Amino acid sequence: AHFHAFNLSKPADGLWQQGNYWHLSTRPDEFNKLKDNLDKKSDIKNAAHKIDEQLQSCAYKTLIHGDAKLANFAANERDEILGYDFQYIG
Repeated sequence: AHFHAFNLSKPADGLWQQGNYWHLSTRPDEFNKLKDNLDKKSDIKNAAHKIDEQLQSCAYKTLIHGDAKLANFAANERDEILGYDFQYIG
């Protein structure tokens, strides 16, 4: 939370314009492989473009880790979390 608050609305100079490589514009193959759900209210494929638009037009943006997977985080005995390998931050 401190990381995100500290970087709220700051420019991403020298970083990726869009942090993370798991956003809609970089994953057309994965998007196209998604099957349509008969229940349109719970269909992620049906909602993907709207979700992407909401994220892109968000008034308050912050930096994100970019490769948030278990292998890039550690916890100590006090339950403090450490993130590392910030390759795709933006």
